[in-house]
Order: sequence, then C-alpha cells, then structure tokens
Amino acid sequence: MTDLKAQVFIDPPADFACKIEVATCYIRSGNELLFVLRNPDSFQGGVWAIPGGKLNRGQEVESEMIREVLEETSIDLTGKQIQSFGAVYIRLPNFDYIYHMFGILLEGERPKIVLNPEEHIDFAWLSLKEGLARPLILFEDACTFLVWNDPFFDGCEKPQVRVSSNSQAI
Repeated sequence: MTDLKAQVFIDPPADFACKIEVATCYIRSGNELLFVLRNPDSFQGGVWAIPGGKLNRGQEVESEMIREVLEETSIDLTGKQIQSFGAVYIRLPNFDYIYHMFGILLEGERPKIVLNPEEHIDFAWLSLKEGLARPLILFEDACTFLVWNDPFFDGCEKPQVRVSSNSQAI
C-alpha cells in the first residue's frame, strides 16, 4: 500500500492539468458489486478496485470503459444499458486526472470472470458495505460516496460514511 494522498474534486480546480483519463464501471448483480484485487506488482497494487482503467486519448469514454472491463474481467458490456454517473477530478501530489464513473445492473446469471493476471489477481462479488471495508485504491471510497445515493445503488447494503485518511472529497 502507498502513502500517496489524493484529493477528489467535483469541478476541476483552476490549475488542474489532466495527464490521463480513467473510466470505471460499478458492475452490479443482485445487491452485490464486482470488486477486483490489483496485482501487487502494479501501481497501487495489492488493493481492491472497481473494474476499469486508463483511456486511450481521443477515444469515446464509454467505449473505452467497455474495452477496459472486457480486458480486465472478460465481461462484454457492448450493447448493454450502461448508466453514466459523470466524472470527478483526481489530484495526486504530482498528477491530475479525470475519473469517469459508470454502472450496469446485470440481469440473470452472473458472467464468468476471467481476470487478466497482469492487472488483477482476484475478484469478489460484495455488498457495497463489504467492498468499502476492504483496502481500496486511492479515492475509490470517496468517489463511491459521491454517487451511492443514485437509485442504481438502491437495495445495496451501505456502510456508515467513511472516507479513508488518504482520500479527501472536495
């Protein structure tokens, strides 16, 4: 785990200098969400995250999120009804980036998950409360708290509000 500090902004600060964009997708099955455990050898390794990743410049955000989810989990969201929760602006000590959030409610049987071992070493279907209690990638908890009142999360067991000491929502 890292000692990096992160700030999460709803609007970009005046001096925001975006280096990359990232998109994630809250994948819900019943009242549980899919969390993935990052490979310990990767940036912010050994912690849990919502599936997603870095976008290729100049590409459409939702398409890139679909590509990332497919590469990381083998879940193909092409043609599915995906909800956008918008974006927030993340500031690390020497790095700014945009974090796009999406969600999808899967109907029927859960898909088979095949992880890309270079990126993730495990996965779990967890209640929101269980997922947020795990060690998470920087800001994941703060971003989730910003969107969890959306009807998409109705019926999900939620913890009492907690933002880790290494994340700050602004």
